Amino acid sequence: MTEIVSIIFHIFFLIVLSHLPNKIIFFSKNEDLHIPISIVLLSFVLLLMSFLSIDLKIVRYFLWIVFFINLFFIFFEKKYLYLKNIRFLLFLVIVLVLSLNLAVNLKLGWDAQNYWIIKSLNFVNGENVYNLKNLPRPDYPYFGSYLWAVFSSISFLGHEYFGRIFYIYLFCSSLFTICNLLASENNFKVFLFLLLIIIFNNNFIFQGYQEVLVFSYAIFLTYFIFEFRNSLGDEKIISLILINFFILFWIKNEAFIFSVIFFISMLLFLPHKKINFLIGFILIILSRIFLYKIFHFDLDLQAGNYEKINLSYLGEFVTIDRILTIAKYTIFSSFKVPIIILIVVSNFLIFSLKNNFIIKVLTANLFLSLVLFFFAYLFTTFPLSFHLITSADRLLFQIVGFNIILIILLINKFKIKKLF
Repeated sequence: MTEIVSIIFHIFFLIVLSHLPNKIIFFSKNEDLHIPISIVLLSFVLLLMSFLSIDLKIVRYFLWIVFFINLFFIFFEKKYLYLKNIRFLLFLVIVLVLSLNLAVNLKLGWDAQNYWIIKSLNFVNGENVYNLKNLPRPDYPYFGSYLWAVFSSISFLGHEYFGRIFYIYLFCSSLFTICNLLASENNFKVFLFLLLIIIFNNNFIFQGYQEVLVFSYAIFLTYFIFEFRNSLGDEKIISLILINFFILFWIKNEAFIFSVIFFISMLLFLPHKKINFLIGFILIILSRIFLYKIFHFDLDLQAGNYEKINLSYLGEFVTIDRILTIAKYTIFSSFKVPIIILIVVSNFLIFSLKNNFIIKVLTANLFLSLVLFFFAYLFTTFPLSFHLITSADRLLFQIVGFNIILIILLINKFKIKKLF
């Protein structure tokens, strides 16, 4: 019973934490964006605190202060009226159910056992970011593990899985956010939210995989692009988008690559502010390289792989057999992440809206991401079948996060307003 009460309070803590006062997020009049903006801004602050090697105890004090400030403003600004919304109450029930499911099934995925929880325990045990170079895979970013450590240590019971509850909350928040883009009545938004939860109810959410973080922050990013379009290029929204990119840089190396692809797609079709975005993006890439050097991390995107990529070995990789193997396992992986098929279909169905800025960006991004997916496996030096079996579905899951908004656009195009 004590554990259930602790889980409920932990979820309440996360909810309050992700409702920053309107005085801070005043630049967005869209209430549906308040949660993702709050999460992204707080994530950025936590990332900066990790760079500065601030003791985890001080980080916890900071979050408790933010919690009480937010709690005060929730009542002062009457945000509690929004929290009483039936859709939001359903959202809370889903987060609670998934969290309880996690509490009775604490299995960790292979990557989580061998890399991510080890990096998380580094911070729990009082070490800082400089010690990560001595742990397995110093070429991997660490921010997901840092979040895992922060939110497990701030819980009353101190169990590691409370850090994974933050993953669940973030995941549900991203799907809840994307459903708000529907030009439909609440019944349909509720239906789609529940449907997406069912579709994505997989091991990535529960077992410590970092893909769920990439997926969630990528959804926030695409929504911020919408806000940028509607705000006529407000500089604060530009900063928010760049901050979101920077956070993705520090979760997984694949997320860094997919972020670069998304940025290139966006830059190609930006109607204005191209220079602002380009300068900002170059600066955050240089910041990542500089910090990797400071922390003595390896800059390899995947150490031990792609070491024989040159023209003399090209014939070994580009073969009919390898291409057919990639095609076969891609189909198998698509059944594990079936929504990728719907995203591709959605892109074809709404291509008639190609003059729309966001459609152009997403079409280019989806194409380039799938091309990267193909060549990443074509030129891998790992055993091909093994590499595909162990990672293809997770790579597709990340691609979905950057492109799932295509499904929402398709629904809006056909003006589905009612479910019942």
